[in-house]
Amino acid sequence: RGMSVSTSPGYATLSVLSEDFSRGIKIFADILKNSSFEDKSIEQVRGRIVSDIKNYWDSPSQFIGALVNQAIYKQHPYHKNLLGTLESIQNIDRAQLVDFYRQMVTPHGARLVVVGDISKVGVLQELERFLGDWEGPKVPDIEFPVLSNVDKEEINFPINRDQVVLAYAGLSVSRLHPDFDKLLLFEQIFSGGVLGSMSSRLFNLREQSGLFYTITGSLIARADEQPGISFVKTIVSLDRLQEAENVIAETINKAPLYIEADEFEQARNALANSLVDNFATSRQIAQAFLFLKQYNLPKNYFDYRAEQLMSISADEVREAAIKILNTNQMVKVRVGRV
Repeated sequence: RGMSVSTSPGYATLSVLSEDFSRGIKIFADILKNSSFEDKSIEQVRGRIVSDIKNYWDSPSQFIGALVNQAIYKQHPYHKNLLGTLESIQNIDRAQLVDFYRQMVTPHGARLVVVGDISKVGVLQELERFLGDWEGPKVPDIEFPVLSNVDKEEINFPINRDQVVLAYAGLSVSRLHPDFDKLLLFEQIFSGGVLGSMSSRLFNLREQSGLFYTITGSLIARADEQPGISFVKTIVSLDRLQEAENVIAETINKAPLYIEADEFEQARNALANSLVDNFATSRQIAQAFLFLKQYNLPKNYFDYRAEQLMSISADEVREAAIKILNTNQMVKVRVGRV
């Protein structure tokens, strides 16, 4: 029937044709309330995750992110790899899964968004019919430790590869920090953002130097209620590693010192024009509503979003970026024959 159910930490999503709404909600409710955790299914999932973990740790361009998270977040929960570890995945048994399911998959404090052609669908009646009796405990809030800027540090992870994956990374800001929008604007200039990498400072560095196979970056990666990460990541041959490190460090430190009027205007316009993407599909509209609830933002937030971005000056952006893009507050991670 073309239905899909997907999950991620903190989310469960149903996509269904409007004429199948009742059938879809019935299945969705059954998953949320009555999952059985059959041994065969557990082992299928376990095998898939074990394979994913092994593949992950065989790909330096991926697992360098885990090394960065460990260095930036330390004892903070965000230092953990979302895939888990081989030991933890292999040791989880059915009883633990069922207990976790009963404690964590709960309607208490949850938000449900329905978006689509629901003019002929009795949404409230169907939700009450299949989810009205759903009960569960309150999920305790996670207590996050306070994060501070990292000290300059070099981390080497030896692995037998022809190229070296190199990253510079530091602590950034949270989603509601006053500097978030300023950094979002500079990200368009520095690493591409919605503009695409070919118009960024990092792409220009790659074109001018000829040092890198690829180079990417962000100023606000993973930013949510907790601070995110600023990073630059590249792949370079071992014989040109030192040269690459020098030019990347120079770019990081000098990039915020000047902002051209035309690139700044282009960044603001690109972000303003990209706002429509929040409402391109039913799923994106649902995510937009959940975003407003998650951060306790007003319902008309998106109506004035472009105006907010346009009100930010280049000087404000420069000052915010200078605080973040500083190699004295970043770790340098190398993966390869180092």
